[in-house]
Amino acid sequence: MNLYKVGKWSGIFYFKKDNPRKIKYILDYQGSTDESYYEIHKSDGWNLNFKTVGSISRWSIWSKEYIDQKPEMYTNDEEILTRAKKILIIHSICFLPILSMGLASTITEIQLLITRGEAYFSFINIILMVEFGNFYINILGYYIRTRKRLLKHK
Repeated sequence: MNLYKVGKWSGIFYFKKDNPRKIKYILDYQGSTDESYYEIHKSDGWNLNFKTVGSISRWSIWSKEYIDQKPEMYTNDEEILTRAKKILIIHSICFLPILSMGLASTITEIQLLITRGEAYFSFINIILMVEFGNFYINILGYYIRTRKRLLKHK
């Protein structure tokens, strides 16, 4: 299976069957990038498959074909953990306030429903909280898994 397209909102990946090969895909986060970032990875044999154009976070997807041993883009454990922590901090700053406001709004609506028997109950609010919460939990899980994996190696 080969990645041939990333969805418009970067969350859906499209693969197609092709000649069997071993390919390692890396999703890399960089707060800021310049041409040297791309040139360094390309010179090491990595192919750029996708990059975001957002201003808050810059993600890129790289791939590299291999024969025996899976290639690693980053091998410095401290750098890997620093990147995971940076991702967690940025997403905490972005999503925790949104989740807090959504939770407060939902609690207020439930209280109005109980005390007055009426409320404008927004299911959209709940859906957004579930979506943002799920995304944040995945980011937190990534940091925890990365930390555990790297601590095992020490």
